[in-house]
Amino acid sequence: MRPEDIEIANSLSQKLIEFAKKTHPLPGIAKPQAMESLVAQMVDSIRRVKYVETIRDKELSASCTDPNNPNYDPVKAAAYFRQNGNINEAHWQVFLAIHFGKNLKSGWRLAREVYRAEGNAHHWDWQHVSNDIEGFILWLRLNTARLKRIGSFGNHRKYQSLNADSNAGTGSTVRSYIGWIGDTKDHHDLVKNAVENGGNNPQALFDILYQGIDQVKGFGRMAKFDYLTMCGKLGIVDIEPGSAYMENATGPVTGGRLLFEGKKNGVLTEKELDDLLMSLQEKLQLRFGMQVLEDAICNWQKSPNTYIPFRG
Repeated sequence: MRPEDIEIANSLSQKLIEFAKKTHPLPGIAKPQAMESLVAQMVDSIRRVKYVETIRDKELSASCTDPNNPNYDPVKAAAYFRQNGNINEAHWQVFLAIHFGKNLKSGWRLAREVYRAEGNAHHWDWQHVSNDIEGFILWLRLNTARLKRIGSFGNHRKYQSLNADSNAGTGSTVRSYIGWIGDTKDHHDLVKNAVENGGNNPQALFDILYQGIDQVKGFGRMAKFDYLTMCGKLGIVDIEPGSAYMENATGPVTGGRLLFEGKKNGVLTEKELDDLLMSLQEKLQLRFGMQVLEDAICNWQKSPNTYIPFRG
């Protein structure tokens, strides 16, 4: 670990010990090696949050937004567009990043090629795709085979499809995303309406948007959570999850039961696990702490006694 990470790890360990003594037992990390493994995963998760926030505040070159440039990066592009006042395009870049994901071998290539729109007179940016969804569907239909040869979905999106026409394909995902944004095709209006409907703090606003994004086809629990947390970390919208949204989760639920009950096949409900994680976050007081915990316990439960870094 880096020196600064060792300091964070020591603080986390102490707070976990205090939580286990005063609030709720943590039998899953009773063994020193299990504690070390979980804390290492938490440090990794904290660093992932800090990385995005560093990008948010960094002066970026426009080259990161150019899909003809191999350095194109949708997360950096989202930060660049936010910095330059193009909030709709910032949201769209986050969508591209989350829907296609970053593949361990091909990187952002799939998102880049879709955005680049080879053979088109223009890129598939937000302005063009939101105003010409039929044109996008046609282009996707004609280019599906080529795209499959060029890049792949990221690990968390590996079961998604490039199909232009199926109910579970990329065509339907993009169409339903545009539908979620609404008739004005302006993300600002979507957020404004959510604020007016009770989203008067970052956690409440996150929750309203989380419920609404449910209509985006192909966006399950993880994609919804990751899309919104990315928008929050990049400062596109002032939101932060107030819970880990454990309903329909798999790895995080297993990790939560292991942590709080000492066994993966425990009996704590998703709601009970969520409440316990919220209580733990109150003790830890981490930036985007619910995502840090959700991410860390999911990775930790795969190898609870031996730290293994996960990059997918």
